[in-house]
Amino acid sequence: MGLSITNFLVTLIIIGVPLLYQLQTVRSEASTATATGGQIVQQICNRAAESISSFDYDFCLTSLQSKGASADIKRLGIIATSSARSKAKDAGKKVDKLLSKSPDDLYVKTRLRDCKEMYSEAMDALKEAERAINSKNYMDGNEYLNAALDSIVTCEDSWQEEPGHVSPLPSDQNQHLEQLCQIGLSITSSLIAPVHLDHDTPDAKPLIMKE
Repeated sequence: MGLSITNFLVTLIIIGVPLLYQLQTVRSEASTATATGGQIVQQICNRAAESISSFDYDFCLTSLQSKGASADIKRLGIIATSSARSKAKDAGKKVDKLLSKSPDDLYVKTRLRDCKEMYSEAMDALKEAERAINSKNYMDGNEYLNAALDSIVTCEDSWQEEPGHVSPLPSDQNQHLEQLCQIGLSITSSLIAPVHLDHDTPDAKPLIMKE
């Protein structure tokens, strides 16, 4: 009898936990149904700007509204992630161009090679993030976005390891990449932990995993 009860409880956990997660996801997505695409974009950007001091609200609006004025929150997450992957690809090309000039400074050459690897890793992570978001696996999407953001920040920070060296990469390149990842994180975090994207909960904020 005891064994049967144990088996029942194990089965309940195996079936129940994924079901609860699915119900939570449905609830989170449904909470956006009463808001227009434009309203959702504004609220996503507002919450990200409130959570991250260096966040560029106007860049967020432009990035999402230009491609997703009528999109739902899931689609906006895909748009942000896809845009980040495109910019990571462009950044990698910029690094290749700089390396082709064979810089004499060994430190610069080493950092550029490191950044090339970091951008490649970011692209891979963003590809997986986009796939995860598309399949509504928002927890994995969040983790992959975090991994991409880590790679981008690592590239940027590497130029500060030795005084007197300045990154030859465009100043806004990593900034835009970071912010697109942060937008994606804002969206996936909202979908993991339900936040009603409507005017009834103006103080609700999604969890931002990285700053």
